[in-house]
Amino acid sequence: MYGSRYAEVAMQHTFQSGGEAFILGLIYLGETILYFFPLYYLFGFAGRMIHAVNLWNENEMNAAFLKLKSHYKYVGISSIVLISLYFLFFLIGAIAAVIAV
Repeated sequence: MYGSRYAEVAMQHTFQSGGEAFILGLIYLGETILYFFPLYYLFGFAGRMIHAVNLWNENEMNAAFLKLKSHYKYVGISSIVLISLYFLFFLIGAIAAVIAV
């Protein structure tokens, strides 16, 4: 009974023009681009670290740790930006709630 009702609602709210799907696709593309860089730095760290351990090369190990440092800088800056955005959205919501009253 509930399943048929949900199916009916889903059929009424299909993507008519494809605009919503396009926007959702852009959001996913943006998230993919943002997530690529930390993975790239981790991949560079892993490759250089394997090479450094196999050859007992200290310079290569230092280069690997520089990649890891870049990864953590990116993650830290991203975290600060997201927390700031959350705080900004909270303030906007609080101001909107006060104005609505």
